[in-house]
Amino acid sequence: DLQSASEHLDRAIQIQGDHPAAAYAFYLKGKIDSQQNEFDKAVADLQNATRLRTDFAEAWLALGLARRVALDSPGALRAFEHAALLAPRDPAAQYHLGLEYLQNGQPQPAVVHLRQSLDSNPGDKAALYNLQRALRQDGQPEEAHRLEPRIQQLIEQASRSNENSFLAAKLDSEGVDLEKAGNLRLAINKYREALELYPNHDGFRLNYGLALCRAGQWEAGIAEIREVLHHNPDNAEATRALYLALDKQKSSVEARKPQ
Repeated sequence: DLQSASEHLDRAIQIQGDHPAAAYAFYLKGKIDSQQNEFDKAVADLQNATRLRTDFAEAWLALGLARRVALDSPGALRAFEHAALLAPRDPAAQYHLGLEYLQNGQPQPAVVHLRQSLDSNPGDKAALYNLQRALRQDGQPEEAHRLEPRIQQLIEQASRSNENSFLAAKLDSEGVDLEKAGNLRLAINKYREALELYPNHDGFRLNYGLALCRAGQWEAGIAEIREVLHHNPDNAEATRALYLALDKQKSSVEARKPQ
C-alpha cells in the first residue's frame, strides 16, 4: 500500500524535521517514488536523504539509479561515486559505478569497479559481460578474451532456467510499449533491466542503443549498437542503425555550432 506508506512517511518527516533522523524516511519516500515511476520526486527525496546523512550509502545508490532514469548522467555518476566510496564491498554500488564509467566512455575506471563488483558477486552475468566490454575498450583484448569461458558458462546456466529469459523478454516488451507511448526515459530503463538479466541478447541491446540515441545520448547509444555488431558483424539491422545514428549525431553536432 504505497499511498498509505507515503502518507505516514510524510508525517514522520514532519515530526523529525530537518534532522539526520529524517534521512531514512526520505530514503523510503524516494524508493516509493521510483516504484511509482515518479523519478523527479525520487531525486528530490533522495537528495534530502543524502544531505541529511552524507554517509548514507544506500541512499546515494538509489539517487544514482533515479538520476540515471532521469537521463542525468553526470548526476548519476557523482551519486554512484559516493555510494561506491562509502560501500566498497557492495557489488551493486561497484557495478553501477563501473557501468556509468563505461557508458561515459571511460573504460579504465570502469574495469576497476566492475572487477570489485565481481570480487563480491562472482556470478553476476551483467558485471562480467560489461567487464569484458570495458577491457576491450581499454585496449586489453587478450584479457577480455580470457573471460569468454566464464561468460559462456554463466549464460548456459541461465539458459537452463527459462525464468530469467522470460522476465528479460517481458521487460524488453514493456520497453517497446513505453517507447511507443512516448515515455522514452522509462523505456530506456526497461531495456537496461532486460540486459542485466540477459546481457548477450543482441535484440535487447539494439533496442537500448536506439532508445539512447533517440534521447540524444549519441555516444552511449552508438557504443551499444557497436557492441551488437562486435558479436554479430552480419546484423543488417544494427549496421543500418549505426549508419543512421552516426549521420544524425553529425547533424546534431553541426546544428549546435555557432553560425
